Amino acid sequence: MPSFVEARADTFPRGAGGVDDTLERAAAHLAAGADGIFVPGAVDPGTVKELADGIDAPLNVVAGPGAPPASRPPPA
Repeated sequence: MPSFVEARADTFPRGAGGVDDTLERAAAHLAAGADGIFVPGAVDPGTVKELADGIDAPLNVVAGPGAPPASRPPPA
């Protein structure tokens, strides 16, 4: 059975960086063999779009306080 390795970039909940730092970390994780990236704490729709546009792999985020409802379409 194939595996899916998801790397976690904790740049937002820990205040360790913004979009640029997260994209750099994501690229390093992917280069090391990760299949997808998880970025908890990224709730702003514009930020999530920047991450999705800049990461060439599946992106996962967590909806929660401060995030728009899942039914809201992403920004164009």
